[in-house]
Amino acid sequence: MGDEIKVKVLNNESKIVGLEAFSFPFYIFYMLPGVFLIVGVVFFIVGTLPVLKAYKLYQNGSVYEATIVSIDAVKRGVEVNYYFTRIHQHKVFGKSRTDYSVLSEKRPDDKVKIFVSDTNENNSCLVPKLEALKYNWEL
Repeated sequence: MGDEIKVKVLNNESKIVGLEAFSFPFYIFYMLPGVFLIVGVVFFIVGTLPVLKAYKLYQNGSVYEATIVSIDAVKRGVEVNYYFTRIHQHKVFGKSRTDYSVLSEKRPDDKVKIFVSDTNENNSCLVPKLEALKYNWEL
């Protein structure tokens, strides 16, 4: 208050000398969807990698018989820990998630069928019962 300022006037428009005009940063509205896109892509990749791994085993995996070590109920299904013997006659341990029907059908030391990758014997999963019946897999 009480200071003098210089004002320029042209065609009924005024401007204070030495003061830049305010401009709203609209680029923020372009960055916000980008952040959600990046977070969504990360969750999509994290969610699809296990599914793609199992799908690849269903297509190219070899069928082995494994012995159940333990069955644990987890948040979304059942985790089955098992072992099987491979080429070198040593035990290879693995675990796989499946549906709750395993709880009533299988116990520790029971035999189950699994798919095992030909290139990495540590990459394995249980043969899903529903798909085996649906597609008439003779394993």
